[in-house]
Amino acid sequence: MAMTVGVARVTLYLEGTFSLKDKRQIVRSITQKARNQFNAGIAEVEDLNDARVATLAVVVVSN
Repeated sequence: MAMTVGVARVTLYLEGTFSLKDKRQIVRSITQKARNQFNAGIAEVEDLNDARVATLAVVVVSN
C-alpha cells in the first residue's frame, strides 16, 4: 500500500498590513479555507513577528 504525502512551504508578502493583528486575521482566514476545502494540515512556521510576511507549511496525505 502506497501513501502519497504532499508538502509545501508558502511565503506570502502581505501588503497593507501594519500590525500583527491584521496579519493574524488574514492568516487565520487562509488557513481555515485550506483546511475546509482541501483537508490540509497548515500552520504558520516562520516570520511570526513580521507583520508583512507570513510563511505557511502545508501538508496533505492520501492513499
